[in-house]
Amino acid sequence: MRRLVVYVHTTYGQSQINLNVELRDVSASWELVVHDVVQRLASHTGQRKKDIELSFRYVDDEGDLVTVNSDREWREALKISGKEQMGSVVMRLEATTANSELGVTAADYPTSVCSIPSSRCAESQQNPCCMGFKRPLPCDTTSPSTEVPRKIVNPTQSEYKYTGEALRAVTLPLGPLGGGCIAIAGDGGLRQWQVCNRVCHLAHVPDSFFAIRVDVGGGSDAVVLQSPALYNDSDFKPENYITDHVVPDASKQLLSHLPGVKDIAITAKYPIVEIDYLSGEVPVTVHTEAFNPCIPLDSKNSGIPVIIFNFTVTNHYSGTAKVSLLGSLQNFVGWDGASKIQNEVLCAGYGGNSNSLLKMSGMTAIDMSNASLTPMNAQNGHVALATLNGTGDTVTTLLQFDSITELWKYFTTTGLPGTGQQGPSAAGKTWNGALALTKDIPAHASETFTFMLAWHFPHRSH
Repeated sequence: MRRLVVYVHTTYGQSQINLNVELRDVSASWELVVHDVVQRLASHTGQRKKDIELSFRYVDDEGDLVTVNSDREWREALKISGKEQMGSVVMRLEATTANSELGVTAADYPTSVCSIPSSRCAESQQNPCCMGFKRPLPCDTTSPSTEVPRKIVNPTQSEYKYTGEALRAVTLPLGPLGGGCIAIAGDGGLRQWQVCNRVCHLAHVPDSFFAIRVDVGGGSDAVVLQSPALYNDSDFKPENYITDHVVPDASKQLLSHLPGVKDIAITAKYPIVEIDYLSGEVPVTVHTEAFNPCIPLDSKNSGIPVIIFNFTVTNHYSGTAKVSLLGSLQNFVGWDGASKIQNEVLCAGYGGNSNSLLKMSGMTAIDMSNASLTPMNAQNGHVALATLNGTGDTVTTLLQFDSITELWKYFTTTGLPGTGQQGPSAAGKTWNGALALTKDIPAHASETFTFMLAWHFPHRSH
C-alpha cells in the first residue's frame, strides 16, 4: 500500500513552521488528512484545534491557481498533482491558524517536491507551477505575438444569413457560460435580458441601444442602428409558446421618437452575430460584429460576462468623414429581471442608482451600481458600458439622464455634455448612461469602433 506524505507549511507569530505528516493510505479522504494534520499542528504550536484551518492549492485546467478545502477537489488534485517519491505520494498543504497568514514560496519546501527548476520559479513572484499542484500547462511560455491574427470566415456562413420576413423571430443569445445572456434580435436591437439570475424571454431593458452620427461634406446624419420594419406583427401566427417574435413596447417607443434604419441583414451563428445596414440612412457603410468570449477548452475565460460589439465603418466619400458611435445603457441594478420598466426609467426595484465614469489607458467606461441594496441582495451587482479609444479619438459622455430625447438632442447637435443629472436616483427610478466615440475616417478608409457591455450579479437567490 502506498503511503501519502503531506508537507504542511504555516506561519505562527513570527515563526515559519514546516511539518511532514505521513498517512498510511494514499486514498485517505480530505477529512482524515485534516484530522491528522490539525492534531500535529495543535501539538506543535499549542493552538486549539478549532482555530486551525487547512487548504491546499493547485493549478486548474485553465491555468488558474485555486485554493480549496473540499474532498472532491482534494482527490482531483491528488490524482493530477501528487508527486511520486520512493513509493510514496507527496502533496503539500498550507495551514491557516488564528494567528497566521498564508505566504508560500518554493523555497519553503524540499526542492524535490517542486517539478520546476528554481531558475524558472524566479521568473515570477508567485509561479503557480512552484506551488506543487500542477495540471498540464502549455510548454510555450514566450510572450504572445502582437500581430493581430487573421480572421477565418466560416465557409457555411451564408446559410445563417437572414433578411426580410426571416428576421421576424431571430434572437441569438450572447453571453458567457453560466452567466446569463442578452439576445441580438432581428431588428438589430437587444432583447431577452436574462442576466439577473432569472429566466424570462420577455425581459427588456429600455433606452439601451447603439446609434451613429456622420458629418461629411457639410451635412450631418444620425440614426439608431435598429430597424422597425417588422414591428407590425398583427398577421404573424407563431407556434405555441414561442415569443422570439415579440417586440418590446420600449423598442417601438424608441423608434417612434428616434430615426431607425429601414433594411438590415443578420448573419447569426453562436457565438457571433453580424449585422449589415443596407438602406443608406447615413453616407457610410456600417457592419456590426457582436460576440461573447467562447474559447474551446477554456471555461474560465468563456465565462466572462461581457458582449463585445465591433462596428466597422467605411467612408466611401472623397473627403474625411467625422463619425460618432453612440452607446446608451440603462442602469438596471435593482431590477428583478422580469418586471416591466415603465416610462423609460421607472421600476419598483430602482432607487439609489448611480453611474461613475472610469478612465484608463485606451478605455473609457461607465460603471453602474445601486448603493441602496444590501450586499447579498440577488439584484445587487454592477453593469458597465465601455469603449476602446485610440490616439486622436474623442470620447464624450452623458453620465446620468432619464430621457432618450434629451440624449438625442445632445448627440445630434453639440455633442454629449458630460455629467448630466446629479446624485443617486430617486426611489423607483434609475438613470441611463451613454458614451460616444468619435473618429475621423479618411476617404475610402475604414475604422472599427469597439464597445463592451458587461454585467456582474453574483448573488443568486433561486
